[in-house]
Amino acid sequence: MRKNGRHTLVIDGNYFLFRTLHVLPKPAKGKDILGTKKDMSVYIRKLSTDLSYQIRLFEGLIDNVVWTLDSRSWRKDFYPDADYKGNREPNNKINWNNFSNVTEEFKQILARKGVIISKVDGAEGDDLMYAWNTECISQEKSVILFTGDRDLIQLVNYNQ
Repeated sequence: MRKNGRHTLVIDGNYFLFRTLHVLPKPAKGKDILGTKKDMSVYIRKLSTDLSYQIRLFEGLIDNVVWTLDSRSWRKDFYPDADYKGNREPNNKINWNNFSNVTEEFKQILARKGVIISKVDGAEGDDLMYAWNTECISQEKSVILFTGDRDLIQLVNYNQ
């Protein structure tokens, strides 16, 4: 593997946010996850620590980091009668307002640190990861994808 910094690390931001959320200490019985300012502070610190660790693993290999985020999917407009991701049940034990506030703050921190924030109306993170992968390969640049979405195995490619 060449260490010339010609790789782009593309991170599935939503995957990373939820992966980290679900390793937080369990709140006291009857309390919400991210229910307090202290919980929010712990979460943002954990996000920062975990992301810093992941980026350090690729030190010398990457020259760009892209953080992709979901927006409302185009699939819902294209297939209005389909129950897209309808099998998912909402978790009522998470304070979603606090989750949104923390993730917005974290996104702003990343942008100030030079991370490219990629969010497009109508596109999910995996759509954006596909687009970044396609663009980078067209520029003869390799991509490292950080995701838990097994559908993205189809993006494995190489250039000459």
